[in-house]
Amino acid sequence: AVYDEIKSLSNDELRDRSEKLKIRIQDYVATEVAQVAELKASIEETEIDQREKIYTEIDKLEKEITDKYEVVLDEVLPEAFSIIKDTARRLTENPEIVVTATQFDRELAATRDFVTINGDKAIYKNEWTAGGNLIKWEMVHYDVQLFGGVVLHKGKISEMETLKQAMAFPLFAYALYLLWVLNALVDDAGWVRDASIGLALIAASCWVLGRWAAPHRTDAERRYGRIMAGLIFVGTLVYLFGSLP
Repeated sequence: AVYDEIKSLSNDELRDRSEKLKIRIQDYVATEVAQVAELKASIEETEIDQREKIYTEIDKLEKEITDKYEVVLDEVLPEAFSIIKDTARRLTENPEIVVTATQFDRELAATRDFVTINGDKAIYKNEWTAGGNLIKWEMVHYDVQLFGGVVLHKGKISEMETLKQAMAFPLFAYALYLLWVLNALVDDAGWVRDASIGLALIAASCWVLGRWAAPHRTDAERRYGRIMAGLIFVGTLVYLFGSLP
């Protein structure tokens, strides 16, 4: 529905719509951004032993800003994609796009060959020279690209990554088996086995931390990931120190 509305806009209206999205995003976090700026400005005037409270509050506010950015970006995502998609359609179907010139257009026209200024109008061509070759815009984005982008952004597409990570564990296991054989054949090779097992467990701890404590996870999942990674790490240290002669 939003794409049909975007499609009916004039070129200038389409550009204005994009600017309104920027303002909407900025306004959504304006209060917190102003509070952070105010706190940062007060640091120099604050006693050193009192600054830690300010830094803690700044960290808290910046976390809130990040969370609110995620909310508002999700809200504007369909409209933002529609703007990009229809801009691509217009460039594909028209050799030139004419808009009211802004200062940005004038600066761009001074260094790029695909935009020219004619009075109060900026004219964008759908072709340009890159690396000595003439490039023409001939692509309109598919809706499925939006879905793919969202999935990637949310960290939900993990089949290939999971497969690569899963394949690493058999390699670890085989390496440990070879070291176990070495320990059976060579005297005083136990430290090699223990060190290798320790490194493998530490690697597993890092894997759990990276997979389950990632920013896109929920607070509960991140907490669970940190706890599990910590338990594996501490258990590894206990095992290594317990195997010392």
